[in-house]
Amino acid sequence: MENGICEDCHYSKRYKKPLKQCIKAIMCVYLTISIVTFGLYYTIPSGKILYNGEDYISPFFSKVNANWDIILSGNEKVTADVSPFSNFRLCSVTTGNYNVNITALGFIPVKTMEVSVIPRKYLVPDGRTVGIKLNTGGITVLSVSQEPQVSSVRDAGIQSGDVILAINDVAVLSSDALCQIVDNSGGQQIKITIRRDGKTMDCYVTPVIDERGGYRLGLWMKDGVSGIGTLTYYDPQDKTWGALGHGISDDSGEIADASGGQLLPAGIVSVTKSSANSPGEMKGYICETDQDMGQVKINSSLGIYGITTNKNLFYANALRAATRSEVTQGEATILTAPMGGEPQSYSVFIEKVYRNTLFPGKGMLIRITDKRLLDETGGIVQGMSGSPIIQNGLFVGAVTHVLVKDPTYGYGIFIDSMINQAENISQ
Repeated sequence: MENGICEDCHYSKRYKKPLKQCIKAIMCVYLTISIVTFGLYYTIPSGKILYNGEDYISPFFSKVNANWDIILSGNEKVTADVSPFSNFRLCSVTTGNYNVNITALGFIPVKTMEVSVIPRKYLVPDGRTVGIKLNTGGITVLSVSQEPQVSSVRDAGIQSGDVILAINDVAVLSSDALCQIVDNSGGQQIKITIRRDGKTMDCYVTPVIDERGGYRLGLWMKDGVSGIGTLTYYDPQDKTWGALGHGISDDSGEIADASGGQLLPAGIVSVTKSSANSPGEMKGYICETDQDMGQVKINSSLGIYGITTNKNLFYANALRAATRSEVTQGEATILTAPMGGEPQSYSVFIEKVYRNTLFPGKGMLIRITDKRLLDETGGIVQGMSGSPIIQNGLFVGAVTHVLVKDPTYGYGIFIDSMINQAENISQ
């Protein structure tokens, strides 16, 4: 100790200040890296759809020319190292799906951007009201009787929304065929194979005799799922078509698991106009006796898709499908036929464009501005889903949803999302 000052204390004070400064510097560096990483994470989209030959430049402090090019051709996984002061360009050369691993400073993982490169398309916009019948690969149970004498079916656990696939290991494709098998059972226990939530299970049920001397289960059933909507487009190159912009659901509210189906003409009986908090509806019928317009291949949350060999059904001129980057706020038109007959062009206004939305069915917010359509329907009604949206001579998307509080507003899906979905068709 010298002059009352502890030597150890003096040593501690001498090194304590630099240590604090060092810790602060490390924390500043860590905070900076974290801010940069999170900034890059939220700036870079998780998914991107590009047309073949289209480029994508990362949205940073962009320069006229990107620092380097990443070629999307053959390799499904590529890496891009980024910073807030530079950008990169994706060059789409070959169609397909790619995972671009984004890193910062060469070693910090930021995210993986899923990129789909799809062919440049010229599509025929349609707008007709059509009927769609889906084959669910079985018979859908609508409800189960609560009568005491048919308790066997309830005890077996069969529920509304189940799809009956087989009886005693024999596939059944219609309710008439199922009723005949049950009627010939003689009251003996039968095995019913059902599908529920994507899983298959067996249930054992004993039919009961009815007043006519036959046998029944106590189930109300229907063959497949059907509905009406609007045909969006026809692709003259691939002979494919797309409709609705959203899927057809079964009685459980889930997207129906379809093994095929038919695209058919439909007629409109009446239209219930939309009003605030009360969406309207197009009431129509499916013309099952008419010639099929096409076969259903896909029922998904992004629409119904299929193929057709009858190109004479589609007579409008093809338009170039727009990239979502080409869709802008402003005037546009939709093609639709709410009263039946030939589709008409109606004016709308694209209020907002959500290019990086997590909900593909809601890529743009549109407002009906055409007085004729407002007088006829009050805005968007059920059945108009799939109506093509045209802007600046480009095919930009389709109507998908109505805003319940104000049915003059609704959402639309980008046409590139529909094209990407149709690429999954196996012809």
